[in-house]
Amino acid sequence: MHPNHGGCVIKGVSTREIGGKTRRYYVLVPKSDPNTTILDPVEGIQKIGLQDIISAEQADDILAYAADVETGWIKENAKRKLEYAAILKEGSFNDVARMIKELMLQAQRVSLNQSDRILLQNAQKKLLSVIALAKDINLEQASGQMNEALQLEVS
Repeated sequence: MHPNHGGCVIKGVSTREIGGKTRRYYVLVPKSDPNTTILDPVEGIQKIGLQDIISAEQADDILAYAADVETGWIKENAKRKLEYAAILKEGSFNDVARMIKELMLQAQRVSLNQSDRILLQNAQKKLLSVIALAKDINLEQASGQMNEALQLEVS
């Protein structure tokens, strides 16, 4: 799990010379964007924040949490944007699931502003890619499972 790109598949390890230094890099491909390749140095991987992927059971627990969690819309745009950006950067998967639920419920009531749409897309990219990898399903199936958990009808 990549902190910025969500669930990724490690395609291998590559050796590159940059600035006269030879380093080894993980070659990662995000589940949400298979045309993108990410190179992260093997050395110091903890600084980057790569994590092992969750289990299928943990993915189901996140979906169950999303179904049951209470939400509350933050009316002030700037405050909401700061809180959601912090969740995307450092929040737990449950925090991201709650954020998705809040944004999707709001989207059913009114049209989301550009900032909220981007936050929702980034949150979905992060969480749905992790769920898809954990459960060995595609992104559309992960999205369907999230919508089902939230009891949302998507047109």
